[in-house]
Amino acid sequence: MSGKEQGREEGREEGREEAIKEIAKEMKKSKISTQLIEKITGLTKETIENIKV
Repeated sequence: MSGKEQGREEGREEGREEAIKEIAKEMKKSKISTQLIEKITGLTKETIENIKV
């Protein structure tokens, strides 16, 4: 994989992560439990708790 391709893949992965965090943020706003958010998104409890709503 070239450096350019690797950069694109890293960018896509960062974008996916940010999208998942945005989904988790909306779930928190809807009062969905941290445990359920963790199960659905795959984010850690610590990461979810650090998301500001």
